[in-house]
Amino acid sequence: MVATIFSVGDSIYGLYDPFHYTYIAAFLKPIYLVFSIRVLRVYIYRYALVIKDSTPMVIFIVLYILYFSSMGQRLFAGTLEGVLYFPNFTSSVFNMLVLLTTSNYPDIMLPAYQRWRPSCIFFIFYLIIGLFLIMNLLLAIFYSNFKIRFRQKVENNNEKRSEYLLKEFIKYGGKQKGYLNKDEMYTFFLVIHNLVILKLEDVTPVTMQALDQTQRDKSFKQTSFL
Repeated sequence: MVATIFSVGDSIYGLYDPFHYTYIAAFLKPIYLVFSIRVLRVYIYRYALVIKDSTPMVIFIVLYILYFSSMGQRLFAGTLEGVLYFPNFTSSVFNMLVLLTTSNYPDIMLPAYQRWRPSCIFFIFYLIIGLFLIMNLLLAIFYSNFKIRFRQKVENNNEKRSEYLLKEFIKYGGKQKGYLNKDEMYTFFLVIHNLVILKLEDVTPVTMQALDQTQRDKSFKQTSFL
């Protein structure tokens, strides 16, 4: 609804001033998509938790970039390299961040390389440590933390499932006898699966046989389904 309102507003504003279209709705559409689809919200929340768990490594990478940005300003001050890529600290940080993705390599080092060839060691060392070591280490930490979060989620779901089944087992008389008979088990099935009311004979005998551990007395103990 919000994206639609902004889209209409963008269109009206575009008719009024076609040379300054705002594109607000275009920026809101991905956000609207995320809030509309539950699976996307869940996974974004999980990734946010993974990033939170990896905060020390993220901070280390930020400090790594800041350190080399400051060093680049000092090493290349007064040169063409310094004017083009290290004019101030903000530009230095941005260019070194881009260099970590190799998008501006080798362009960023060519002015310094043309002036004094050993200066390329600064950029090569930055890439070897940052790209091939630190970034791979960050990816491994992300993967490890994601696996831990996913395992915790599965364990929590299993605990909730067991608690619910135990509660229903006790509710239908399993605590006193230690088991449920066939009729009680049928009622139990209707509750936990939200099934339509079926005849007792319609419940598949294979399911009953699988849960009947004794295979003789048609009784279903707590350990049969927990």
